[in-house]
Amino acid sequence: MDITKFILIYYKEQQYVFGVCPCCNKIFRLSDCSIYFEGKKFPLKQLEYLNEQREIVEDKEDTLMELETHVDDVREEIEGLEEEYKCEIEPIIEKKYKVEGRKQALERIKKVDKVFTKRKIDQRDVRLLFDPIEYLVFRGLTDGEGISKISFVGKTPQSKRQETIIDTLEKSIRQGNYEFTLIRISDDGGINYSC
Repeated sequence: MDITKFILIYYKEQQYVFGVCPCCNKIFRLSDCSIYFEGKKFPLKQLEYLNEQREIVEDKEDTLMELETHVDDVREEIEGLEEEYKCEIEPIIEKKYKVEGRKQALERIKKVDKVFTKRKIDQRDVRLLFDPIEYLVFRGLTDGEGISKISFVGKTPQSKRQETIIDTLEKSIRQGNYEFTLIRISDDGGINYSC
């Protein structure tokens, strides 16, 4: 217990103790006396008031500490929710927008493209060759399941030369006279060959 508080309690109880002034012979209560602290005279009522104010300040400080603890708890909860949003919800939203964007892109391509969409060919599987075979289609290239079929797409030959090239290509494929080499170019510009 604080010494000031102890003295105040002690002197408060002294209101029931009476004394006689040696100078004027008047009767007084002991609680009406003033107390001296380090050369300063304080009336007992003023000390009680100061003590009450100190207790109010201490109570407010305790309330402030509780509120600060609550604020810290709320901040931690907010940080946890932000982390959860970044880890769980944001990827779902991004994936949804990617899927929706891809669907919209494919719908727009279907309106423009009349060749591949009719044959259910994913445009991302198509590579341009030009003449006489215009496109090479690697079915399954972009869906991640592996290439299931390779198709040559071109218009009807317009000349004898184009017809000869297509016949030669068809004959070579049927006889197995071809080689397949996969060339991968890495981000740093390096080239890797695989058969």
